[in-house]
Amino acid sequence: MTAPPPRSEPLAGGPPQPAALKAASAALRAQADQRWVEISDRVLAKALTATRRSHPIRAQASSGAIQISEQALISYLRAAIEATVPGTALAHISLQVRGRDELSGVIIQLIAPYGTPLLPIADEVRTRAIQCLHQILGPSETPVTVTHLHIHFCDVSETNPANPPP
Repeated sequence: MTAPPPRSEPLAGGPPQPAALKAASAALRAQADQRWVEISDRVLAKALTATRRSHPIRAQASSGAIQISEQALISYLRAAIEATVPGTALAHISLQVRGRDELSGVIIQLIAPYGTPLLPIADEVRTRAIQCLHQILGPSETPVTVTHLHIHFCDVSETNPANPPP
């Protein structure tokens, strides 16, 4: 027994047949909605205004103790490192928090070009990160040292990782 040929109209009370689905799919693909750009801008604007949960980090201001968002501190660190270390790319920054709000460590992951001496880059990144932390958090009871600030090279690149190819 052979299967019946595909029908273009749906059966009464049943799902559409494959030919009808193919025709509908082709019609939807051919239709270009010119307002999708407006919709995508609204979705992006909503996404950018959405709040993100973040741990508080204790800082010392001239008026007394304050707290700064973990995400804000990571943004400041990212800007300080990316602006001053040419030829490398910042892969990830994570903060370690002790207790409720005490910064206990920073892990910075970098991508460097193959063949580049890594120790001078790590020293420069560490110096910039410590300067940024002191500027944002103020004087702390426990100074940021090598044991608190870990620089990790997670990848090497044959080209300049700060300028990836198109």
